[in-house]
Amino acid sequence: FIETSKPKTKAKKVLQLDLNYKVINTYNSLSDAAKSMNLHVSNLHRAVNSNNSKYKTCRGFIWQYL
Repeated sequence: FIETSKPKTKAKKVLQLDLNYKVINTYNSLSDAAKSMNLHVSNLHRAVNSNNSKYKTCRGFIWQYL
């Protein structure tokens, strides 16, 4: 029996910006940002991956991958 495991993916850093695109904070991952902001990670995931401007923000901030 050979045990195999999935390689861990490297977490992407995430920027928290105000609505004028000023950097507020940088997080090591979506999970870290979600914990810090008391959010579910799926809400931030939608914000950083959305092409729809309606969903680019979460909790009044803009979120982007660094």
